[in-house]
Amino acid sequence: MVLGSAFVASLAFTFSDSFWFNAVEAEVYAMASFLIALLFWLGLRWEQDMDKPIGNKWLLIISLVIGLSFGVHFMALLAFPAIGLLYFFKKYKNITVKSFLIANVVIVAILLFIFKLLLPYTLAFFGKTEIFAVNSLGMPFNSGTILAFLVLVTLFYFGLKYTKAKGHVFYNTLILSILFILIGFSTWLMLPIRANANPPINENKPSDAAEVLAYYNREQYGEQHLFYGPQFSDTYSGLDKENPYTDGKPNYERDYKSGKYIITNNYKNANQNTDDAHKAILPRMWSSDHNENYMRFYRTFRVLV
Repeated sequence: MVLGSAFVASLAFTFSDSFWFNAVEAEVYAMASFLIALLFWLGLRWEQDMDKPIGNKWLLIISLVIGLSFGVHFMALLAFPAIGLLYFFKKYKNITVKSFLIANVVIVAILLFIFKLLLPYTLAFFGKTEIFAVNSLGMPFNSGTILAFLVLVTLFYFGLKYTKAKGHVFYNTLILSILFILIGFSTWLMLPIRANANPPINENKPSDAAEVLAYYNREQYGEQHLFYGPQFSDTYSGLDKENPYTDGKPNYERDYKSGKYIITNNYKNANQNTDDAHKAILPRMWSSDHNENYMRFYRTFRVLV
């Protein structure tokens, strides 16, 4: 059964045009596909040794690869729900619809914790500390980043020491997993290191912690309304009458003459605030840049109907 399934999977990859194309292009998808496969394989090994003393070591390797995957492409996180379900089916023998749905909610919550809380708030902590140390304390550039790093190292050290002394295996493993994710994510140091070398192409210029956070949040692509937002026809006509525009995040950049971070753009009234009455759940046609395409789609759909 194992050899047969491996044979089918090998043939699927053999005749898959997408994977062959990704393998020869100078892009991130070949490495991202490798990391997805590696994560799932590590999940299978963890499932086999989950009840053994070595089991947690597989979990730490998974955490490290998850952190490393952020340095390639975010899509490698798609393997995480599969790993969570491996744990669920291994630990829970009495499977019900309710327990299965709860397991999926917990898995998605952990995924969002890593993607939306752990990593961006860690970058925000570095960025805020850097600006505070330079602007408020008068320290040189990068001193706040070093200070934030020392604070994190101290917290992890005492957290691991305390949980080990008290015999809290679960919390010790949890702290170690978070630590290994951050160690893997440290590959993002390449961005400010390379940006500070002033290469000929330096898009978004992520030269410090604050700029790296903007890069992580993909602010250069604009706001994406995935779960709740306006319809495309109301982007201009459906603005809130009392407060049609909102302020964006101020952009800090280094001023080497004053030795401080200065606001180069405060983004006052930079964002449109659409009327709540014109918003919908899961809007799929909301971008005002594609109005013509939307109308063409509607006309084609009406003809077909």
